[in-house]
Amino acid sequence: MVALALGFVTGGCGGGDESRIRAAVETWKQGALDKDVDKVMSIVSGDFVHEGQEYKAGSAAELREYLVASIEAGAFDGAEVVLSDMRIDIRGAEASVYPITWKTPQNSLKLNLIFAQESVGWRLTDMGIGRRNERRGMPKNASEAMAWFDKNGDGQIATDEMPESLRRRAKLIDANGDGKLNHEELEAAYQRIAPGGSAGQASGRVTAEQLMSSMDTNGDGKITIDEAPEQLKTSFAVVDRNKDGGIDVKEAVVIADYTNNRQSRSPG
Repeated sequence: MVALALGFVTGGCGGGDESRIRAAVETWKQGALDKDVDKVMSIVSGDFVHEGQEYKAGSAAELREYLVASIEAGAFDGAEVVLSDMRIDIRGAEASVYPITWKTPQNSLKLNLIFAQESVGWRLTDMGIGRRNERRGMPKNASEAMAWFDKNGDGQIATDEMPESLRRRAKLIDANGDGKLNHEELEAAYQRIAPGGSAGQASGRVTAEQLMSSMDTNGDGKITIDEAPEQLKTSFAVVDRNKDGGIDVKEAVVIADYTNNRQSRSPG
């Protein structure tokens, strides 16, 4: 079902690259709505890999198989793709597009597409539900990434320790060019993709958007009771003011204000 939607992101980057990325997203959208797998695959990189829990595709060929199976299962029936909120974030030779909303009569998902700049143009290298660094099954920060991938405990992640998805992007993260990734380089990479960038981290204040990104693990725009940490579950009904069973970003402002006020009163 996830395969149905491909998301493309915001900007602030050069109009040429952003326009090309938008064109690729439009091609994907039309292909998905027409159930035209060839059109969807026309913007997919030969290096495509997705390692998420919602589906796995170790290659472009496996993605094609997944799309065909999803269409045959009716997962594309009655689909609608909403691009009005999508943002394109270009970081060197990689770009992230989020959110693209994929709606069917059964559910609504927010998808993230990852593109890489290749000799033939911008091509899709990954796609899944929610922002890539917030999905279940993915390291949430530099320390967790080191714990997962630094198999020999030398404080660096060597090429042979990296999953394929990280290996393909290692050159963008490897600031000192030694062919390995250390904690400082990973931390810088996570800061670049964190909500609000490093500024929010530096201020010490949290925002409703940051809380949503850390708790809304399926990327549907709401924090459910199952996603809420234990300390929030006790007051969940109070924060969920419209009683729809989920805390959206407007309601999450209450949590952010409470957290920031508590921190400001703490000594030190």
